[in-house]
Amino acid sequence: MTLALAQPLVAGDSMAPIREAASTAHWRDYIPELAANSPTLEAARKNLEAARQRAPQAGSLPDPMVGLSYRSMPTPLPFQGIGMDIMATAGLMVSQQFPARGVRKLRYQIAEVEAGAEKQTYQQVWNTLVGEWQRSWVELRYVWDALDLLAESEVLLGEMVRATEARYAVGEATQAAVLQAQTQLSLVALRRERLLQQRRVAEARLNALLAREPRTPFSRPAAASPISMPASVEALLEGLHESSPLLQRAASRIQSRSLGVGLARKSYQPETRVSGAYMNRAGLQPMWEVNVEFSVPAWFRTKQRPEVAERSMELSAARREYEAALHALGSDLQQEYQAACTAQRITQIYEDTLIPQARLRLDALTAAYESGDGEFQALLEGLNALLEYRMAQLEERRNGELAVSRMGEISGKELLP
Repeated sequence: MTLALAQPLVAGDSMAPIREAASTAHWRDYIPELAANSPTLEAARKNLEAARQRAPQAGSLPDPMVGLSYRSMPTPLPFQGIGMDIMATAGLMVSQQFPARGVRKLRYQIAEVEAGAEKQTYQQVWNTLVGEWQRSWVELRYVWDALDLLAESEVLLGEMVRATEARYAVGEATQAAVLQAQTQLSLVALRRERLLQQRRVAEARLNALLAREPRTPFSRPAAASPISMPASVEALLEGLHESSPLLQRAASRIQSRSLGVGLARKSYQPETRVSGAYMNRAGLQPMWEVNVEFSVPAWFRTKQRPEVAERSMELSAARREYEAALHALGSDLQQEYQAACTAQRITQIYEDTLIPQARLRLDALTAAYESGDGEFQALLEGLNALLEYRMAQLEERRNGELAVSRMGEISGKELLP
């Protein structure tokens, strides 16, 4: 296969399993289970096995015909007159039809090529499953990391609420500041609940891919690894015709249609039927009969010629379908590559500029507030700004990983670390 082989919630999530995940896991850890348990993959495997059984059938001769006959004299009752009348007989007949020379070989080759195309269909099903698994895992990891950020923010907000309540008790802060801090804490709790819902959805998606019970818990996803982007999209496009199952399947269709044209041209050649019969006449000498018949393509203008034209048009259509698939996959790769590069650059901007600046500003606002020179509203805005920047950074990292996963699915290569 081309791509790969191949959570308990925080307090307050009453719908989650009670057991907390003690260890982390990588998305590759579940690939063997995905390969073994996926009903979609199993259906594709059975279709592939069925396609492989067609070639021997296509290359076989038609079934021979065996028949029994009698000729009665002078009445139609069975076996009347046998041994007395020279025309009365009881016989056994055998016949075999032989296609034109090379027809069976072409039919066998077409069935083999179509089985190869079915193999590429199976490979694409696997690539799609792995891609779906990767993207669901990325979503699950994003939720876990976002919940960590909210937990940190809740700790800071809780300290701010306690400090503000203490100041309000001695008349150094207004009641509005206390209420504002408490409201902000509630908003963070609401945000956490939305993330917990997203986690349940992601876990249900993953369990569905593994054919598990929907509420089966998962270990926490391991920390994200840096993504190593290809030097350019051209590097992916160069080998696309070899790595993409979709393109390989389209190429197999061209080969099959080309053989079909040759098979249609064979229809101008006559088929042969050989038959033999043994006639028993009881006391008289037995009779033997041998026949050789040939089909005559007398209606070639309305039968064979249109068939060749039909197969030729199908071959031309298959070539155009290949070109269309190549352009579509190239466009999709370019789109996902640009999305991944943009997400990577934005993530770096947050890491190098916006988040450090927001931290410095929050430190300054905290020092000013503790000294009595700063306003609580400015401190709260500084904390919210830092949280939003860090959440946005997580979202951009997730967007980049999703784009890389889609690039891997399109190209048939494993790109997500």
